[in-house]
Amino acid sequence: MLLSLFAFPTSAAWDGTSASYALRGEGTQDDPYRIRHANDLAFLAKSVNEGNAYEGKYFVQTADIDLGGKEWTPIGYDFYNFRYGGTFDGNGYTSGTTSSMNMKFDVAKNLNANGYVRTGYKFSHWNTKSDNSGTSYSNKQSVKNLTTTNGATVYLYARWSPITYTINFYGNGSTSGSTASMSMTYDKAQNLTANGFVKTGYKFTGWNTKSDGSGTAYTNKQSVKNLTSTDGGTISLYAQWTPITYTIKFHGNSSTGGSTASMSMTYDVAKNLTANGFTRTSYKFKNWNTKADGSGTSYKDKQSVKNLTTTDGATVTLYAQWEYDPVLLVEQCSVYEGTKSDKTTLFGYTRGNVFDDYVYKTNYPVMGDTIWFNIHFPAETESFKARQYVRYKGGSWTTRDVTLSSSSSASQYFPVQFTGDYKTVPLSKEYYEIEAKTDWIDASGNVLKSGEVKTFYIPVKPVVYRYKVEARGYEGAITAYSGMDGSSGTLYSGQHVKLAYKLKGGNSWFPLEYVRGALHYYNGSKWTPAYTENEGYDVAKNKVYLNNSGVQTFNSSLNTYTVPLTSQNKLRFKLTTWWMNDKEHTEESSWIELPVAPCDLQLDEIKLYDKNTNKELDPLKLEAGQQAKVRYIYYNNTDAKVFVENYNNDRERIGNAVYSIPAKSYAGLWGKEFTVPNKRTFTIWGGVYQEGMGIGNTDYETDGTNNELTLTCKVNHPLTLVPITPNAAYREQTEVVSSFWLKNGYTDNYIPSDEVDVRFKVYRNSTLIHTETIENVVVPGSDKNLLYFKWKVPTGINGGQVKITGEIIDDGKSYNLKNMYNSTVPYIISETPDTQFEKKKPSGFSTPTLPATTSGAASWWLWKYEDGTFKKYEYAIGIANTTPYITPATGETAKKVSGMWNMKSGYGLALSLTNSVSSVVGYNIPNTDSYTTSQYAIALFPEFGYESTEGNFRTLELNDGKWRFRENGTYGYVHFTPLWYPDGDYTVCIEQRDFWTPSGMIKRASKSDAIRLTDSAYDDWYIGR
Repeated sequence: MLLSLFAFPTSAAWDGTSASYALRGEGTQDDPYRIRHANDLAFLAKSVNEGNAYEGKYFVQTADIDLGGKEWTPIGYDFYNFRYGGTFDGNGYTSGTTSSMNMKFDVAKNLNANGYVRTGYKFSHWNTKSDNSGTSYSNKQSVKNLTTTNGATVYLYARWSPITYTINFYGNGSTSGSTASMSMTYDKAQNLTANGFVKTGYKFTGWNTKSDGSGTAYTNKQSVKNLTSTDGGTISLYAQWTPITYTIKFHGNSSTGGSTASMSMTYDVAKNLTANGFTRTSYKFKNWNTKADGSGTSYKDKQSVKNLTTTDGATVTLYAQWEYDPVLLVEQCSVYEGTKSDKTTLFGYTRGNVFDDYVYKTNYPVMGDTIWFNIHFPAETESFKARQYVRYKGGSWTTRDVTLSSSSSASQYFPVQFTGDYKTVPLSKEYYEIEAKTDWIDASGNVLKSGEVKTFYIPVKPVVYRYKVEARGYEGAITAYSGMDGSSGTLYSGQHVKLAYKLKGGNSWFPLEYVRGALHYYNGSKWTPAYTENEGYDVAKNKVYLNNSGVQTFNSSLNTYTVPLTSQNKLRFKLTTWWMNDKEHTEESSWIELPVAPCDLQLDEIKLYDKNTNKELDPLKLEAGQQAKVRYIYYNNTDAKVFVENYNNDRERIGNAVYSIPAKSYAGLWGKEFTVPNKRTFTIWGGVYQEGMGIGNTDYETDGTNNELTLTCKVNHPLTLVPITPNAAYREQTEVVSSFWLKNGYTDNYIPSDEVDVRFKVYRNSTLIHTETIENVVVPGSDKNLLYFKWKVPTGINGGQVKITGEIIDDGKSYNLKNMYNSTVPYIISETPDTQFEKKKPSGFSTPTLPATTSGAASWWLWKYEDGTFKKYEYAIGIANTTPYITPATGETAKKVSGMWNMKSGYGLALSLTNSVSSVVGYNIPNTDSYTTSQYAIALFPEFGYESTEGNFRTLELNDGKWRFRENGTYGYVHFTPLWYPDGDYTVCIEQRDFWTPSGMIKRASKSDAIRLTDSAYDDWYIGR
């Protein structure tokens, strides 16, 4: 049979090991170590048995523990070496174990000693039924034959009885009363005995297991159980107390003013009474009393008190106690204008000695006012004999004795008027200080109580002159001003000005003033401030000292202001001042105006002058390259001097400066110097605008259309033609060369790419007879070049003049037309009279001297533009120095003798002269288009004295490049020598003419070889014999 003993385990059976970790909790009473299962309990047993006593530590069991029948060493098994000093609370749970027993029938054994533990209970016995309805056995009772069944198991159940303990109550400082102890049974709840203790000035708040309240707390009559698990134990509960609170209230007890705050009190805590705040007119505070009539307990003001009541929440009232005492007040001082009998104008009154005590009524005393003072001594609760005193500070007292009574107004007001500066306000007076006091006197005049001297402050309002407004223009000088010392000057619309407000004081002391200045302009419907900030004030200065030592200047915050174009023709300035101490009553304003003239500027004229000679130039007849300077003429059509900015043609300011033009006046200004450009037309612009406005801004002018002007200039073409006057008349039916110099009056080169042409025209009267255009002419800058053209003179001019015009053609336009005139001669065919048959020589004839021979050559030069540069070429050409040959043409008797032809006079001879040209050494040979060769030649004869008048010479004709005599009837191209010509050498002179070159016509005079005349044709023909 197996006998098993148990006591309802609820945790898992123990496996025989101990916990390998620390127990949960802190070991304190509030947070004890928790024994949750057998492993925790085994850990505790092992730790204690190893020497850890856990003195003062707390443990609590949180579940039934099943040791599972394992063998284990109890806690503190070696009592002497390993004592357990902690507190173990089983908390109603069962722990421990009792080993089973093997029994034999009829063999008795003592039951194993009970090993189970149940918190709050003690072991009673064993029973075969868990509900104790079976057979009971005592602990370690000898038993046998509990069953007759072999191998059966008999279960014995542990039975328990609750422990008992006592609760004792302690008053813990109580002053009276008691509370009975009570007996308790484990697991049975009871209400704690109602508290019966009393402590004066305190109220009961509960019980605590510690006297200082640090233990477990319980409320009065709280239901409790299981306060201990020790059988027969005692639990002590200590009463807990808190002091009562109450309020002390203060009563004025007929006070006339003031208050005193109530105070909260705590029993056994001392506090000073709140200082008395009550007042009572004509009385002084004595003390406090718990009775209004003073029959109770008295306390001094601010006395330290405590425990005035033992009733929680009560209110203790303390009453102020008073004793009679005249206050001897001086209430106020009024200031009037005039004499004491005149109360018409009350400036104001004051009740103290600072500015803010002054009560404004109609004004302040001002420099020059006559004033007097009226001091108010108010009546008190009772009438009494008083002596009243009044003086200005530093002066002597004025006194009077009166019975001060509420029924007598005269006793309460003491009027006083002093003399000197205390009667008439001087410029040096900033304020008045009037002193007054009252004494309480007896019927004999003895002073019972002396009142305090009270000082009254009466301010004097300073005098401020809003003196002047002035405007300074560009130069910093005053342009216009207006104010107390008159006005001068005029502003103009668009003017940039700096504005200043001028103020000064009338007093010799230094009052602090607030100064405001606001410029107003008319916006078309109303006057409005120009400054958009600070409420429109462009001057706002605070606390400015103003006195009579001088004028102070306040510059406008507008800095530089642009005067508007206004229909009102003025600006208005509002100057406002107020005394720092009282804006409401001392703010004053003045309006000052400055006139504004509408502005109108005009650039009236632009003139040009020669830079070197200062002579005025015609702008329509300028020369390229000419050094010129501009003169601008301006007109100021404004009723004020105007500051202007003047602009050159390049839109740059002249002189980078600002100039001024007097009202309604002209002014001139030199602009820039310049070189007249090689352009046929150009413009010069100029402008005049108000200073600071910039080009084009005429918003502030009445006429914005006349500020600028453009002068159109015309420049003569720099290329001009200079005729080269022909050195001979033009012969009809011949080609001629007409020449001109092309002069360049400018520094620019003219090259083919400039495409400038020169066109020549030849007129006979109005008839155009020839046109020649030379294209793409070239000429270096500031130089000249030769131009020429070849043309043929027609017949029919009849000796009249021809006109040759030359003009420059540039970009299709004609410039600088130039005329040249030259006369013409007819192509004369002159023949000599036939002298062949004359019998005798003319009367007076003598053999003439041969004319001198001349050579004919011409040279010229010109520029050519080749390979990107100018090259100068020099040319020359001449009439070849060939000899004219004459040979016998008739008469067969002619013969050469020693190389010279000999013939008889009267016979004819032929002429031959090659018409050729010759080069000139050192010159280039010109092209044939630049010259003509000789086109006219005559023969001069000795029988006519080599005269060249018509009829005395013979016109030659050119045949196959040679000059010869024209055909003479049937004789051919011969000239007959006179029959009468004396024997000797006969020579013909030839003049070659009309060889035209660019330098003019060249001619040559030559003489033929000689033919010797011997005898005459008479000898052969006997003619006329």
